[in-house]
Amino acid sequence: MGEGDGLPPKGDGLRRALQWLAEQRQVDPKASRAKLISEAGQRFDLSPPEEEFLFGNWKEG
Repeated sequence: MGEGDGLPPKGDGLRRALQWLAEQRQVDPKASRAKLISEAGQRFDLSPPEEEFLFGNWKEG
């Protein structure tokens, strides 16, 4: 088992979620922060601690 086993590297979902959140914020700056983070959690299969990280650390703007 190596990097080619078909599984994304640890933290990859969080990185993709952050990118998606930044894109969503540009599309709709007034979108609910909590709603966006919850949707990112579902879209990118984030763990509860990863979602909590976003709630505590993802800054608007």
